[in-house]
Parts: sequence; C-alpha cells; structure tokens
Amino acid sequence: MSRRQPHVIARDEITRRSDTAGGGRIVGADGLRAIACLWVFVTHVDYFHGGELLAGWPVAHRLVQRGDHGVAMFFVLSGFLLSQPFWKAHERGDGLPDLRRYVLRRLARIVPAYWLCITILAVLNHAWSGPWNCARLALMYSFTNTLVRATYLPEFDIPLWSISIEMLFYMMLPIFAWELVRLRSRWAARLYAVGTISAIVLMQRVLLNAAPTLERWINDPTLFAADGGSVRNNALKLFAHFLVGVLAADAYLDLRRRNGASHTVPTTSFNSYDGVAVVALTLAVVIQFTPHQWLPVVRFMSYHWPGFPVLIGLLLVVLPFTHWVGPCLDGVFLRWIAAISYGLYIWHVPVMAGVARYWPTPPDTNSVTLGAFALCSFTAACLLASASYYLVEKPILEWVHRRPARRHANHPRNHV
Repeated sequence: MSRRQPHVIARDEITRRSDTAGGGRIVGADGLRAIACLWVFVTHVDYFHGGELLAGWPVAHRLVQRGDHGVAMFFVLSGFLLSQPFWKAHERGDGLPDLRRYVLRRLARIVPAYWLCITILAVLNHAWSGPWNCARLALMYSFTNTLVRATYLPEFDIPLWSISIEMLFYMMLPIFAWELVRLRSRWAARLYAVGTISAIVLMQRVLLNAAPTLERWINDPTLFAADGGSVRNNALKLFAHFLVGVLAADAYLDLRRRNGASHTVPTTSFNSYDGVAVVALTLAVVIQFTPHQWLPVVRFMSYHWPGFPVLIGLLLVVLPFTHWVGPCLDGVFLRWIAAISYGLYIWHVPVMAGVARYWPTPPDTNSVTLGAFALCSFTAACLLASASYYLVEKPILEWVHRRPARRHANHPRNHV
C-alpha cells in the first residue's frame, strides 16, 4: 500500500468517512447530538435550583435557560439522518425504501429503553393506581400522550414528551416521502419539501387565529394554554423543524456528490467549510439573545424557528467537510455522550429528582453545592444511561441491523 502524505487526505476518503450507509458516521453529528443532550441537562439542573444557576454571569445564564433548544436540535438531527435513504431512493429512481426495515429499526431504537424507563418510573411513583393513571400510562406506552393536553407532559419524567413527538415524526416521514420519491426532478422534490413546511406554518397560524372560537366550542381553556401543549406545540407544527433537517440532508448529499475523489485537501488548515461552521455556531449562540435582530424568527413556531433550526441544518451540511471544527466536535467525550444520549435524556430528570430528594443539604445558589449536585446527578444519570445503552439498546439494535434487508420490490417512480 502506498503511503499518503500526512498533510493531505483524498476526498473519497472524506466521502466514505461521512457516509451514513452501512452504519457509517457523519463527522460532527455526534458532537451536535452530545451538545444538545448536555444543554438540556444543564437547563434542568437550573430548573431544580429555581432558575438561578450561573445567575452572576448573564451570558451563561441566558444560554442555560435556553436549553429547550436542544430539543429542536434533536428534531433537526433526526430529519437529517433518517431522510437520507429516501433522498437516495429518489436519486436512483426507486420507490420508497424497505419500510418494514425502517419501521423495525425505529421501533428497536426507541421502544425498549423507553418502555423500560416508564415501567420502572411508574412502579416507583405508584402510577398504576386509579383508572385515570392507567389511561395516562396507556397513552404513554402508545406514544399518543402528546395528542391530549392533560397528558402532554408526563408528570414523573417531563422530557418524555419529545420522545412521543419523535415517534410521530417517524410515522409522518414515510407519508411525506411517498410523494417525494415519485417526483422526477430533484428541484421539484425540494420545492415539495419547502411547500410542505410553508403549509404547516400557515395551518398553525390559522389554528391559533381560530383558537378563541374553538375554545368557546370545546369549553376547555387548557387546550390552547399559552405554555404549550397539544395545540400550540402539536406534532405537525414541530414537524417543520424535522423537515429543515430533511432539506439539510439533501444539501449534504448534493455537496458530497460535488466533492469527488479527484481532489485532495489539507487536513490541518482552516478551510472555507470551517469558516461557515464557525459563523453558524456563533449565530446559533447570538440568536439566543437578540433573535429578531440577526435572523428571521416566527414566534408561534417555537425554538426561534426558522433561524435556529436552519443554522443547525447548515452545520450538519458543512461539518463533514471541515478540517478543524468537525473533528473537534468528534472528541472522545462528546462521542461517548452521543452514544448514551438517548438513555441520558430519558433518565436525567428522574435522577435529579432522586438526588434532590436525598441530598444531605438542600440545594442552594452556592456554587460549590450546585456543582456537587450537578456532578452527582450527571454521574448517576450517565451510569443509568450506559446500562441502558450496553444492556438494552445496543444488543437490540445490533440484532435488528444483522437482519437481512428484503429485496426492493417497489416500482420506479412515475415520470410526472
């Protein structure tokens, strides 16, 4: 084998490194997943301490309080990663990919650890008593709790609401892609995605405008409560964030095709993609303080949409081609957090509640006490998340991925 000079790397090697086919890994995606998870974690530490974490540092305090945007990052990431097989099917002129395999993998990724978590928490919180609690648990087990205002936020593990939303996204993606793979032109497919997003925004605006009238008819003031819920934060509205990731996946695949194997690039220099990534990261932080000054923001769409989701999508597009930013986000620690992020996400709030309950001294705003509480909670949550990943999630996922794919039996798309 010929030796390659240490300061260059073939572009086709970047392509292989960033490919998602065959279980490959996209450079930078793990880092963004880990940052989203840690951001949510720190925000909930702040919640357990009355919103006073880092109160003496206004900039850091503001970022801590905006940790709910980590959820938007997860939505964009999911759209980016899961839609790539559908874009590739469109490029080949095939029909939908193997939906049976798609469904099996999505169920294996979400259901076992989720069901185990809510079962354990239901037992610990005596959530089986009474018909209403049983109905609440039934909605959670079926991922339909976000369709009802009263059960939108699970009482004993609030972050689980977004898992139910994600599962609804997994159901909506093939429905959305059914028409996408039939369109002959790539630009037609892109316009279809943009049109779908526009329709979702318009429908949400119409729904909110009609809210006062609907409230009088339904006679349930909590249904349209300003703090969110099944109407103001419904799955269809949040699907617009997911679709930003879908469009980012198309841009990434297109950029990957354009950067062929005929070029070599230095691995130690700061290239143009690094510059774009640094600007996007900077704006993602700045938008938390003055969103309307820097980027367009539609208030009723949540999470500084579309500015913030677009910035995350842009990062996912360019990070695989960076020489510096992407590898920095792929450090050992962040990749480990990304691996256990699902378990860390679903377990960290119950762990914090347990630590706060048995904490030897009540948590206060003292920095040492806050740090000790955060470290203790983080350690315990990581231990539980690691057990979830290595004992439940990983074995099931490996078993599912070993199953042979069915032959593609779908017909080519219609030439429309």
